[in-house]
Amino acid sequence: MGAIWGNNSASITPSYAEESFSVAGLFLPKVDVYGLLVAIVVLGALALILTKTWLGRAIRAAAVNSTGAELVGIKVSSVAALVFALGIGAAGAGGAIIGVLYPFVPGSHYLWIARLLAIVVLGGMGSLNGAVLGAVLFGLAETLTAAYISPSWATAVPYLVVFAVLLIRPQGLLGSHLRQDSVTA
Repeated sequence: MGAIWGNNSASITPSYAEESFSVAGLFLPKVDVYGLLVAIVVLGALALILTKTWLGRAIRAAAVNSTGAELVGIKVSSVAALVFALGIGAAGAGGAIIGVLYPFVPGSHYLWIARLLAIVVLGGMGSLNGAVLGAVLFGLAETLTAAYISPSWATAVPYLVVFAVLLIRPQGLLGSHLRQDSVTA
């Protein structure tokens, strides 16, 4: 990517980038508030799709047992394509939020991939609520470490939290425990 597009830093700067809301003596940057609102809307939409629609039931069925899902009339390949589309949409929304909040270079994805994987593992695989809880805990651990211990430890301590949680609960905070005697296809 660097050879094709260069290694220059880029950022997205909206017109409200330097503005903030004043709430009870606190100043909240508009970019952070808008990013939070977009994240809440995207997560809410995903939660509704996964729990209240036929597509959500089809996704869960195909994930648990694709052969069984096909036997009851679910076209697993179509469900997989829709899941991919939902994932691309969610990733695009997340990328738009990250792009406004932080400058980026072609190699900055490594920073985010490690964090996102840790958050998913911390929350529990397959749990949207767990991912949200994992993200909050990971962010708090990182921020509190930078503020009260040292910024140089801010990267390591959240991963230590993930490690400690996985020692106690290998399936993550809200992940479901899988049977040890089951065999997956």
